[in-house]
This record gives sequence, structure tokens and C-alpha cells, in this order.
Amino acid sequence: MVGGGRDYRGLRPDHEAVARALPRRRVRRTLRPPQGAAESQTDSVPGSRKVPQLYREKYFDFNVRHFHEKLQEEHGIQISYTWVRMALQGAGLVKKQRRRGTHRRRPRRPLPGMLLHIDASKHAWFGDGRHYDLITILDDATSETYYAQAYAYSGMSGVLNRAMRNAGY
Repeated sequence: MVGGGRDYRGLRPDHEAVARALPRRRVRRTLRPPQGAAESQTDSVPGSRKVPQLYREKYFDFNVRHFHEKLQEEHGIQISYTWVRMALQGAGLVKKQRRRGTHRRRPRRPLPGMLLHIDASKHAWFGDGRHYDLITILDDATSETYYAQAYAYSGMSGVLNRAMRNAGY
């Protein structure tokens, strides 16, 4: 008996939510088993008891992603990443991460030349085994490439001046 002496047992969660004038999500959340009851279900997962012990003894300096990979590769424990993360958080071995904010797109600059993006990346661009630095300069407003050149060395000096001359600034 909950809420005003009415008995809601036997109702589906969504019907109970309507009857109690509560959000469905809140009703579902209150119907979940308590934390202690969930542990009995985890015992049926093969290798589940080893997970916190392995993390504590051998992989204490790993993050959850790398620890999950080691469980699969070296110990043959095939448990989902989410299950591993929740188990480690439940055992107090890993902190719950803050939720990241939503990514907000920055509006482009209104006029060409107001903001230039300079990027350099080292890679074997030509497939001959040698690494080159590809240096590019892009305009934010128009996405126009003002300059792009591959260097066998890091050639950032003078690149901006040449790009500005090429663009007419």
C-alpha cells in the first residue's frame, strides 16, 4: 500500500504511473531491486567474481577501457564494458565520471581571413615509408585551403607568411 491507502500491486509499471499520477520513469526506478539483491544475479556471469579482485591486485592503475580489454585478451572473460564499469564503480574501485557537456558548435567567422586554422600532422603520406609533416592553413569562414605542403622536416617557420601572401593579405 503506497500513496493514499490505495493498493497498486499487480498493475503494470506504466499503468501504475498513470494511476498514481507520476512519471513512468520514476515508477520504474522505484520498482528496481535493491543493490544487495542485484549481486545474486551477477554470480551467474562467468568470471564475475574475478573482476574486482583482478582490478584490485593486478590492474589498479588501468582505466576501465584498458582493463576491459585485458579481461578479454588475457583472461578470456567476455563481459560487456558497461557491466565491468558498473561492477568496478559498485565496488568503489573506480569513480563515477562526470557527465560531459554537450558539444556546442562555434559559429563560423563572418568574413574570410578573420580566423585561420593551422594544422600539421606527421604521417607516411606517400606510402614510401618516410614520414612527412603536412602543414595546412584553412579559412574558417569559407573552408578555403590557403596553404598545404608536405615537408620532410617540421617546416612551420615561414609557412604563415607564405600562406598570407598566397591569399593576398
